[in-house]
Amino acid sequence: LHAVDRKAILDNIMEGSAGPALGVLAPGVFGYKDMQLDRLYPFDRARAKALLAQAGFTPGPDGIMQKGGQRLSLSWLSQRGRYPKDGEITEAIQAMFKDVGVEAKVQFLEWGTVFPQLRGNPLNHHMFTLGWVTSNADADYSLYALFHSKQVPPAGWNTSRYANPRVDTLVEQARRSLNQTEREKLYGEVQDILAKEMVWIPVYTTKEIVVSRAGVKGFTMHPVEYNLALWKTWLDR
Repeated sequence: LHAVDRKAILDNIMEGSAGPALGVLAPGVFGYKDMQLDRLYPFDRARAKALLAQAGFTPGPDGIMQKGGQRLSLSWLSQRGRYPKDGEITEAIQAMFKDVGVEAKVQFLEWGTVFPQLRGNPLNHHMFTLGWVTSNADADYSLYALFHSKQVPPAGWNTSRYANPRVDTLVEQARRSLNQTEREKLYGEVQDILAKEMVWIPVYTTKEIVVSRAGVKGFTMHPVEYNLALWKTWLDR
């Protein structure tokens, strides 16, 4: 993550149309916790190279890191146009990886082809580009689906194939609890673990823009992009 300049992506690619992702959940979601990614993993090419050297990698003749005669080359599955600027962001991170000696071979396919590959097993790529919406604005919807070991495809949406028994236990406890304070604490611990293990590179959260006519009154934005809170909305004719 030290190799990725997320601020540059927000400034130069998203151009103010998105906010920084402070973790795996958006701020409007119950159970959200700032995972302190900028503090834990500040953009620092020298640090990224030092970590690779610590792991035993040395630069090859073309600048790509190698170890034991094997190049540090990753396969990356992505699409263009499924999410705002997904293709451009993928290419930007690909270039940032190259700057520290990591080769990322990106395969761009149509979303209709990418989707079944993500949900298939095994996934024949090291990395992929994906967005996510917490449709009910509750942490369970995302943390269980994306990080519980029982949700590894084809069973669910844990497309990272992530498995951590402690995370499984915490998410299950939070699912059973009726105490919101306890649930929030449990979800916070899950995010603390994810911040240390970093199976994702969170980049941005979307900003939703709604335009209405002057006669539309009482409209309130819903924190989930797929939902329209229309029960208080009325037309002034």
